Amino acid sequence: MKRRAIVTILVLLLALALGAPAHGQAPEGEGDGTPPVPTNEYGTPDMNQIDLTHEYTYTEQVTVGETVLGPVTVELRYEVYSDNHGNTWVVPTPQTLATTALYPDLAPGALSSRADGWAYGSSLTEWFDDIGGFEALGIDVQDIDWPDEPGAFFRAVWEAHAGEGGHFEFLLKMWQMLADQGTVPLWQMSLIYPDDPFDPTDDATPTPDATSTPFPTGLPTPTPRPTATPMPTPITCPPESISQQPPVMILIESHPPNPVVVGQGGQGLDVSVRAISYPVIHRWWTPEREYECKWWDTATYGSPHGHRGHCCPDDNPSCDRDHYYRVPEGDWYCQEHVRRIPDPILMEYLRGTADLHKTSIEWIETDLAGKYPGAHVRQPHWSVDGVGTPFFTADWRCIVEALVHFPFEDPGYYDVEVHGQTSGTIYTPPRSFSYVMKEPQPVYLMDTMLIR
Repeated sequence: MKRRAIVTILVLLLALALGAPAHGQAPEGEGDGTPPVPTNEYGTPDMNQIDLTHEYTYTEQVTVGETVLGPVTVELRYEVYSDNHGNTWVVPTPQTLATTALYPDLAPGALSSRADGWAYGSSLTEWFDDIGGFEALGIDVQDIDWPDEPGAFFRAVWEAHAGEGGHFEFLLKMWQMLADQGTVPLWQMSLIYPDDPFDPTDDATPTPDATSTPFPTGLPTPTPRPTATPMPTPITCPPESISQQPPVMILIESHPPNPVVVGQGGQGLDVSVRAISYPVIHRWWTPEREYECKWWDTATYGSPHGHRGHCCPDDNPSCDRDHYYRVPEGDWYCQEHVRRIPDPILMEYLRGTADLHKTSIEWIETDLAGKYPGAHVRQPHWSVDGVGTPFFTADWRCIVEALVHFPFEDPGYYDVEVHGQTSGTIYTPPRSFSYVMKEPQPVYLMDTMLIR
């Protein structure tokens, strides 16, 4: 009996704190065991198939009167999410979970009156037991006379270990213990509803909570929240796009016009080129709405649905910002975002090549050798580094003006090319580019006619 009661306490904590029965694979078999979302082989929500979007934060101020300090005001805070299956997830903070577990009458009426929420408790109880939660709260489970009914068991722990006048200190211990544990999956701390329990306007049929159910005796009945203005349906924006112009290389100058081999006092050939690598253009669109700064009666209605924080109107610099919120107004629109990502040119890959024609090689080895005994081909093929420094423009184009020098030693006709490569980006691979001379480049030997 003791072990069953230990496993049961956290199911009760979750159920009392969230104000709804603990469904799913609860130890006592409550609920049908089927959440309104995809599940894994363990019967728990499969978070690989569930996308959660944070919608807003719901808060309530409540009074805890059973403390040595007298009445203490505590804020209940719930983070509200929507999923891709049409459900609403309500997640309490650790302080809220502990407070409403020890004082279940303080749970928001919007949650305590709903019987269609789904909560999972089994793994949470094991987690609480594994981390030594009872020991952290100063509970010696051997000293408790365990009753059969879970609610009575919880009350026995409360009365035996809180002590007269010590309830608030006990509550502080629970707050700290839960706050220190950051390993609980979100779905184990959530209630899942088919609609937003805090927004009566989306109910298929009004629930008693959304109309006239009074709050617990001893607490003032709050003024009903104002009817929310239906939010326009978000529009479908274009898909993101990735684009990039191909890199280019052009000839600036080839000098001298009639190059001579270096062995006869010539300087060879200098080829100057300009290479341009264009950036990747990443475009994406997000659905947005206009937000306006408006006054809101926070004390009566709590924070407005879907707000984006506090604000003050420009024409009222002395306003009380706690009563002004940025609230959505108007239709949805697609906001374009543009990011330019540079694709640098790598100088280690910028090289020039030159290949002597086969007919020129044959001419050197026959006709020229007959006229000048000992004449032979010295270096018919060239691969030389380019010299230059890349720089970026304001629109993230990468530009380099490079010089490639060929100290030719053999006369004849050469096929000349200059090649380069970019580094690539996170969206695109490295790109190659080149300049190719349209006509073969002649290199001269003094007083000798070249044969092509």
